[in-house]
Amino acid sequence: MSDVHVRFAPSPTGRLHPGNARTALVNALFARRYGGRFTLRIDDTDPTREEAGAVDAIRSDLAWLQIPPDAERRQSARAERYAEAAERLRQAGHAYEAEGAVRLSLGGGVERWHDRVHGAMTVDLAHQSDPVLRRADGRATYTLASVVDDVDFAITHVIRGDDHLTNTAVHLRLARALGAEPPAFAHLPLVVDERGAPLSKRDAALSLATLRAFGVEPEPLVAYLAGLGTGRSLAPGEDPAATLALEAFNAAAPRFDPGELARAQERWLATLEVDAVNARLAARGGAPVDAALWRAVHGNLARGGDGPWARLPTLAALEEWRAVASGAIAPAAAAEDRDVLAAAADALDDGIDAEAWLAAVSEATGRRGKRLRLPIRRALSGRSDGPPLGDLLALVGRERARRRLRGERA
Repeated sequence: MSDVHVRFAPSPTGRLHPGNARTALVNALFARRYGGRFTLRIDDTDPTREEAGAVDAIRSDLAWLQIPPDAERRQSARAERYAEAAERLRQAGHAYEAEGAVRLSLGGGVERWHDRVHGAMTVDLAHQSDPVLRRADGRATYTLASVVDDVDFAITHVIRGDDHLTNTAVHLRLARALGAEPPAFAHLPLVVDERGAPLSKRDAALSLATLRAFGVEPEPLVAYLAGLGTGRSLAPGEDPAATLALEAFNAAAPRFDPGELARAQERWLATLEVDAVNARLAARGGAPVDAALWRAVHGNLARGGDGPWARLPTLAALEEWRAVASGAIAPAAAAEDRDVLAAAADALDDGIDAEAWLAAVSEATGRRGKRLRLPIRRALSGRSDGPPLGDLLALVGRERARRRLRGERA
């Protein structure tokens, strides 16, 4: 496939969320797979709706996702081109003026096309009114501006949300009226939330900026979004462009699941070496961690607490484990656990290995399983979760462990 050129065309009315970020991502990956170009087109023909800082935020989000565009266009700079196109259409008899506005003359008939996601599509234009191309105040509508841009910039594939599926027949008719061969179309079903409602750019709780603040990393988010709606999960490190196929996306609306994203991030974190972790921490102004700490706790970095993001593992949680490993904590022990903790402190000789130590404590106290291990874990770390007790013991060191088991601040 040669000369692929795709575009992502957000209006600057809010922040990107996982739904429209998925659209941007699929466009960028499609271009990458076929050696084509990916253009960011800002649809800003209505300045009354523009949100301050939205364009910069979109650029920042695309850079964070590691899909910076090859070019950027702004529709607000092309008003004269749209006016010229509307007039040319009018003079050619494809459009007419009515009450100061310019409308496309559909003239009925049927438009048929193959959508790369939804398959064969047929729309009878006899049931649609002639769309406005240019308003009475001179401003171009979305229909005119979008199609003129696609023609002028030689867009080969329009990959967008299926809320635009009903627009496509008119866009096909208009492109041909402009003397151009229309692009191919692929309409991705809109991503919905846990209630089944489409995601909204006005919902700050699911903006990419909020996900970043939660601790979501771009690589697992890209892997999750690239597979969302296809029935497959990308493995950590797998190139999402290499196997991208528009036909693989289901026509049903996919549900954005924070739990699935958390699992994708957990799998990705498990592949990181400590040098990569420290490079990321340094870029964020954080202190490095040593390899032993990373090996011990990389599987125990969940945010915790309640809510849909409780299972999300984050690099920010390393600070908590750093405090456990080398800080001073004074964990509280329940009264009924003091005997087992005292026995654990007494049995913790420098030469004993972790399993033999736990066996000795079990023999001395009669405790087994969770009733044995959980009080010791809480005394050593102040937490109920974490790495195996042997790894935890190695992290905190035996002298500090003995002091914590005795209830001392250490």
